[in-house]
Amino acid sequence: MYNENMYYRNNQSVSVLNRWRRQGDITDIPRALYNQGYNWLGSDRFVEDGSFVRFKSATVSYSFRKIADKIKFNELKLNFMVYNLYTWTNYTGADPEVPCLAMIRFS
Repeated sequence: MYNENMYYRNNQSVSVLNRWRRQGDITDIPRALYNQGYNWLGSDRFVEDGSFVRFKSATVSYSFRKIADKIKFNELKLNFMVYNLYTWTNYTGADPEVPCLAMIRFS
């Protein structure tokens, strides 16, 4: 939210290049108002669908019984594990599973 506020010139997202400039422009980024305006306030403009499907983990394991018997081991096993292999989502944030601070409710 703060990297699109256009309140100051520092650390702005490249998406602000699509900001509203003149009558008839079609964009979802408001007009830039340097050092004034309310672009820094929270807005439903930043709300998006956070649904996702994630291939969370996969494990492949193989036991070498004949080799283990030959070298007098009880068991010889090779394990290969992969975490967070792939996520299918239209969410533009870094990770749809990380909770947003704006959604935390204080009472």
